[in-house]
Amino acid sequence: MKTKTILYIILLVLTACTGLVHPEKDTLQFKDIQQYAEMADASYQGDFFINQKYQEAYEVKIYQLEDFEVKYFVLKNHLLKKQYIVVRGTDNLENAITDLLYLKTKDPRTGLFIHSGFLETTQLIYQRLILDDPKLLTKEYETVLVGHSLGGAIVGILGTYILKSDINLKWVITFGQPKFTSAEGIQKIKELPFIRVVNQGDLVPMVPPTSLLSILDGEYQHGGLEIFLSDQGTVKYTNVGTAQHDNKKGSFWEALFEGDIDYEKHLMGAYIRKINKLINKAVYITYEEGFEWAK
Repeated sequence: MKTKTILYIILLVLTACTGLVHPEKDTLQFKDIQQYAEMADASYQGDFFINQKYQEAYEVKIYQLEDFEVKYFVLKNHLLKKQYIVVRGTDNLENAITDLLYLKTKDPRTGLFIHSGFLETTQLIYQRLILDDPKLLTKEYETVLVGHSLGGAIVGILGTYILKSDINLKWVITFGQPKFTSAEGIQKIKELPFIRVVNQGDLVPMVPPTSLLSILDGEYQHGGLEIFLSDQGTVKYTNVGTAQHDNKKGSFWEALFEGDIDYEKHLMGAYIRKINKLINKAVYITYEEGFEWAK
């Protein structure tokens, strides 16, 4: 009995050093996903709206990267000991789909080959949030990263940085997120508690698409657990989703060339309407060598 107790204490000490403790089984409520979706939606609003919505329950800090037109904010609930980093996507969806640079850069911090544009923005946010102001985040608080569209890719990369710190990272939750690294890179971050929500018909999760540029240093691939919201009101869960299962078109290029792009499918409003209908659902997640949906 004493041996088991000692081993358990050693395990707690070791996991505390990384900031992550992986439970054998965890629960993700759709009411929590709804809360994260509303945060992502709020990121497109003005500072006054964000303050009005959250200042009663949270300490609110809002930031802007002017050169990149990226807005993000931090919410801290000291009563519940929870904190959230929320990153906005692009205001111009058409540019997000058609003008993305596909080249990857090797990230010196993680060793992963990552989408160059997303990486540069993430590095600036990490510098300001973590390095320049180490007291901004409370390491012991349960931390959730939330992002929509390009903001989702940024928090995905940011999660790989925080994964190596002593911050208590609970979830990285993204909506309509494009891919940001290769299949090899995904295998290196299996410990990341990463959940991607994808709306049927949203093409942004399919970019960057396969091309001569995008396959350099490995073809882009999604990681994490995927929640796919169908138009029929059903939900599909995949352990490593590809976002290629939209039954309307066989590929991103086919949809683009035929002009069959429904931008409304990518908006947070479209996501929230579907999530609201699933509010009473819950899903279970297990962890062994990586995260998986529980059977």
